[in-house]
Order: sequence, then structure tokens, then C-alpha cells
Amino acid sequence: MNHWNLYWNNENTLNSFAEGDQSTGYTGEIANFWSNAFSHLSDDASILDVATGNGALAVLAKKYSPSFRVTAIDAANINPHAIINNSNENYQWLKDITFKGNVRAEELPFEENSFNVVVSQFGFEYAEPGAALTHIHRVLQTNGEFVALIHHNTSFISADCRLGIDVLQDILVESELFDLLEAYCEASATLQSEKTYENEQHFQTLNKSLLALFKKMQFECQSEQQLDWYNETFKRLVPLIMDWQTLSLDKVKCIKNDLASHKLRLQDQVDAYWSEQQANDFIARFQSQWLSMALEQLTCNEGILCWVLRARK
Repeated sequence: MNHWNLYWNNENTLNSFAEGDQSTGYTGEIANFWSNAFSHLSDDASILDVATGNGALAVLAKKYSPSFRVTAIDAANINPHAIINNSNENYQWLKDITFKGNVRAEELPFEENSFNVVVSQFGFEYAEPGAALTHIHRVLQTNGEFVALIHHNTSFISADCRLGIDVLQDILVESELFDLLEAYCEASATLQSEKTYENEQHFQTLNKSLLALFKKMQFECQSEQQLDWYNETFKRLVPLIMDWQTLSLDKVKCIKNDLASHKLRLQDQVDAYWSEQQANDFIARFQSQWLSMALEQLTCNEGILCWVLRARK
């Protein structure tokens, strides 16, 4: 959980897509889906957003109807009001949302019949489904609905996550990239303290080795998506090499730790996604406890986006 705590408290993003175009809020198919879901609610509906992160779905709800009463919880130690200030375009919506961090979906601290609807965007699947569903059923009002978008094992999002894990594994573990970076950092410090011909040659050799390794990794990419993952990382590393006078081991280790944390988050997502068998098993196990329950695929131009779970109390 610590890698999620660090992420939510250090990234000025509403969701776990900090590197993508959805970091400031959901758009496209996802936004359209939720707008349709919210259209069936009364203007003053009480909404609980489960596994909210920094509030992307909660913000979407407030944008749809400012009079919605929105509470948002997450198992991580979130505090969006402290992270996202009034200069952010979403602050006007965030400030009216009640956020509760360190709250697990399996232990919702709310009274029975508290909410008209419970929603979750790529979050419910991280919880233990039986315990979480029991609590969601308890806090929903009669005829209330639970709606969740859930990661699908064959979605293009999941495929990209698996690719990202492989790339980060290569960068962090299998290649000599960070060993070279640390040696380069030490050589730059030595050169600045003692500018000799030998030190200059050693420094230049490491510089060339690093740039050659970058090019090799890029050349060996087998898809544009894989190249994007490498380039996203190199974007952070190349400035360190160019600005070698201010380079330090602390800066190198900070980026290495960030990448390792990113890999853990991607692995959590891959571990959480549902296969068709898991989806069918879920329906068979829990459908009888609800007035109605359905699970279907949501698709877009890129292919399968996710599962859609709807359950009415």
C-alpha cells in the first residue's frame, strides 16, 4: 500500500493515469458512460465513490450535478484537498467532496441505507469482493444501485500495463542502465573535483555508453507502444545526463525508486483484473443476494475497455 500512498500524495493527478491524457479527469468513453449513469439520479443524490484515488470519478459526478452529495473513500492515505490547490482546474469541484482516506471497501464506516448509489472506477476489483459487496449492499438504500467499471484481462489497458511491467523490469533489473547511471554520477563528481585527462576520458566513456544503451533499447523495440514506454522513462533520465554538473546519486535513486513504485502499481492492476471465468464466477456467487445483477463488456475504438458491473438492491 505504501507505493499507492506515495503516488496519491506526490502526484498532482486525479487518477492512476498520471502519464496519460486522463490525469486531470476522465474523458471519452469513460466520461460518457458515467454521464449516462448519473442521468438517472435525482439532483441531490447521495453518492459513494469507492477506491477514489484523488477523486477523478467523484469530480466527474460533481461536474455533472454540483448538488450531488459526494463522499469518496480509498484504502490509501489520500488527502486530495492538501495535494490539489485552488490553481487546479478541478479544485472548484474537489472542495465540495468529502474525502476519507485509509478506508477499505471491506470495512465501510457508514450507516445502513446511507447512499442512493455506490460507484467505483477501476477500484472495486482491488478489494476482497465478498466482504466489499456485503458492505456496499448494507450502505445502499433500497432500490439503490452499485455501478463499477472493472479491469478486464484482455483490455487494451491491461495489455499496456503488462507491456509497461516488462519494460520497467528491463530498465530496473535486466539491463545495466542504473549501474551505468550511478557510475556516471560518481565520475561526474570526480571530474568536477579533479579535472584530469584520465577522469575526462572515463567520464566521456560512460556518457557514450549510456547514450548507446538508450539507442539500443529503442532500436530493439517491437512496437510503438513498447517504444513509448522506454521513451517515457528516458525523458526523465536524459536531462540528468545532460546536466551532469548538478547530478547526484540521490537524484538517480529517486527516479529509480519512482520507477520501481510505478512497476508495483502496474502489477497490482494486472493482479486485480477479471477474466471471463472470474466474472462468471462472481455473478454465480453473488447474484442471488441482489434484486438484480449484470456484468457486461464496455468497448471503444481501441477494443475492450473494461467490465461493467451493475447491481441493484
